[in-house]
Amino acid sequence: FVNTMLKLMREREELKVVADQHGAPTYAPHLAEASLIALEKLNPGLSGIYHLCNAGETTWHGFASAIRDEAEARGMPLTVRRILPVPSSEYP
Repeated sequence: FVNTMLKLMREREELKVVADQHGAPTYAPHLAEASLIALEKLNPGLSGIYHLCNAGETTWHGFASAIRDEAEARGMPLTVRRILPVPSSEYP
């Protein structure tokens, strides 16, 4: 998602991004570290499915806006001027 958004932000002045789906974007190194800690602490006889993610939540629109803010703070050249929130029903 990050790479796609950065590409589109370099190409377009306006983006429409879904704003009614919530999630918890998780940084891969955090996921790897938490997985290792969990594996060390689990009883070897236990099995199952476990869910790990970073704290907090955002929408795809919120995530795209944060990506833009971080890219601008790092001096990346962007064309995008507006990131518009849209409901899933209006997403092409």
